[in-house]
Amino acid sequence: MSVPPPTDDELADVPEDAEFDEEFWRDYAVSVAGYREEWVEDCIADGGVAALVAELDP
Repeated sequence: MSVPPPTDDELADVPEDAEFDEEFWRDYAVSVAGYREEWVEDCIADGGVAALVAELDP
């Protein structure tokens, strides 16, 4: 079962300083959004999970 993408309203409700569930967003980026696992790992290493979430919400 795949995770549905967050809606614009859901993303807008996330505060800038929120703590993100790294495992959820890693799985979402790879399994649902189709990003390469290596790219996701590099993105998290460089900017944290918040950077990954920002990439997923252009």
